[in-house]
Amino acid sequence: MDALPPELFSQIFSLLLPIPRCDLKPEAFERIRAANRTSLRLVSKHWSQVILDTAELWTYIEINSLTPSIDKYLSRSGNSLLHVRITVDDEAIVLPSVRKALEMAFSCTERWKSYSLWDARNFGEDSSDSMPFTNLVPPLPLPALQIASLVMSPELNSEIVLNAPALKQLDTWVKQNLRLVDSPFLTSWSMSSVPDWTG
Repeated sequence: MDALPPELFSQIFSLLLPIPRCDLKPEAFERIRAANRTSLRLVSKHWSQVILDTAELWTYIEINSLTPSIDKYLSRSGNSLLHVRITVDDEAIVLPSVRKALEMAFSCTERWKSYSLWDARNFGEDSSDSMPFTNLVPPLPLPALQIASLVMSPELNSEIVLNAPALKQLDTWVKQNLRLVDSPFLTSWSMSSVPDWTG
């Protein structure tokens, strides 16, 4: 079986490790993907090398309180488009590992193909969050973004600006003002009520 071309292996592995849908709350998808990726790598040195060399297998990035470092994902994914999933609350946002991962992810927003944000921070009057990305939606153009899912705290009252010229699908759970800039290809925009943050 190792005689198969690496390109064919890459396609097979990509089917075995699909990118989770953008509108699903990231729970532990990447931990499951990482475990499956490791199991496949243990089959043989050839399989391991193909997996390491297949950029698409490293394009799914979760940022949350359990996030280690996303360095290896950004380097192994090469120039491939990324699927970024961010889940934060008041405790996660102050963790140095989360802040570093956010800064790294925000440094390559031109590569984002899909983006999911579950932001459960408390934005009440006594909130002291100093996160520079006030609502974690990049204010700059996202030229490759095609799918976005935004779940924000109902206490966030600031305007959310999404500049995504290639955007095709948007799922939002926000009651706040959401302003789209230059999204001529948007064909699907669904809006739901804000979910129960305690669940």
